[in-house]
Amino acid sequence: MSPILLLIFMIKVDNIYQIVQNKILGSNLFIVDISIDNNNNIKIKLDSNKGINIDECVEVSKYVEKNLNKDVEDFKLEVSSPGLNQPFMVIDQYKKNIGKNLILISNEGERITGKLIKVKTTEIELETNNNIISKKETSVLKKVLINFDKIKSAKIKLSF
Repeated sequence: MSPILLLIFMIKVDNIYQIVQNKILGSNLFIVDISIDNNNNIKIKLDSNKGINIDECVEVSKYVEKNLNKDVEDFKLEVSSPGLNQPFMVIDQYKKNIGKNLILISNEGERITGKLIKVKTTEIELETNNNIISKKETSVLKKVLINFDKIKSAKIKLSF
């Protein structure tokens, strides 16, 4: 196949996004990420406020496969949840985790930990615990607003 024809048949993220959106419309599911590498390995990460189970992943996978034509272009498909230890990629992940402790890294490399209190359109509010060392050890709760464009990465602080 010539390189020009190959470009015509390339699977595009926008196409996959639209297919998945059509499938999850009206459900609690939301798209976290869709990626396609040079070998047409398609990875779709989905979530919902209550989490996602394997049956939901299988259902979306079958729907995507049905709406793509392997005879035109071969592909490998993986549909999964983003995983607890993965950084957040979309605002819905922040909304899902209100009330949980997060670890944020700012664009400047500052590490901030705190409880996620609010999620707004352009920022989040964290309640941080600043330990003050004095004759009596105390903790002071401080609310901090952080713009999304100042966050390099954010993920749940796992506690055992």
